[in-house]
Amino acid sequence: YDLNINISSLSSLIRGSNFHEEIIVTVINQFNRDIFGTIQHPDKPFRINYVTFILILNGELEIDLDYKRHTFTKNTWIGISSINIIKFNHISKDFYCYLAMVSRDFIENTIISNKTLPTSHLINLNLRENPGMSLSEKETITVKESIDRIIYYIKGDHYFKREIIQNSLLNYFLEMGNIFLGKVKVDANNMQYSISRKDALTQQFMFMLRDNGKNEHSPSFYSEKLCISTKYLSFLLKETTGKTTKDWISQNTVMEAKILLKVPGTTIQTVSDELHFYDQASFTKFFKKNVGITPKKYISEY
Repeated sequence: YDLNINISSLSSLIRGSNFHEEIIVTVINQFNRDIFGTIQHPDKPFRINYVTFILILNGELEIDLDYKRHTFTKNTWIGISSINIIKFNHISKDFYCYLAMVSRDFIENTIISNKTLPTSHLINLNLRENPGMSLSEKETITVKESIDRIIYYIKGDHYFKREIIQNSLLNYFLEMGNIFLGKVKVDANNMQYSISRKDALTQQFMFMLRDNGKNEHSPSFYSEKLCISTKYLSFLLKETTGKTTKDWISQNTVMEAKILLKVPGTTIQTVSDELHFYDQASFTKFFKKNVGITPKKYISEY
């Protein structure tokens, strides 16, 4: 299942800075750290239909992203995409962070229209593979100041409020892009300040997979929607992500299956039907091939 957070209610609960339920920015500390407990259903993974950014200023966060355990500490930036499967495991008592949640549409309207290279690196869904980035003290201060600027304009009055919040968000992405590109040692003289067509198509595919993955398992469905050939889609995904179209579809289906199989009282037949397999036998065969055990054994062991 998906858990779509009501940003307005969440903002009221933690007193965050909220702009039209499109972006919320807040500080998480010892006084409101229990908010993470209100976000998730107990003992179940979930997804948020927002892109989430966390800047850890102190303490430790242990989290599962797509069933991989991660531990993040002070001076770490974390990006969680709308297709990440999340489960919070542990938050230290001295945990202190900035939390920003932005709707996909707001990001697209703010960032993609600017066609800047750094943001293309941050928005594309390689966040699934590399969700965390360690920062120096100076870099942490720079990112914190860019978030403070967003909060300032959300809270204030301005004749061009939406535009100046978007510009502040763009500034945040450019700062993160500058840090990211510095760490991967990109040659500034050879930088192209535009998102490539391959990156744009990759991003569109990821969003489509997020929205249609439960029902559509055929690569041709996605290639037709993108108006390119199935062969070319697989080629460009392999080039930009290291995985083919079938790889991504299978991975997404496995993750959906794992979520559904964890729901108390669920049946294998129900999961098979919800994921649109021909029958339970074909679902079991698919699951065992990709996970290594049968759905029945997965339910009993996990």
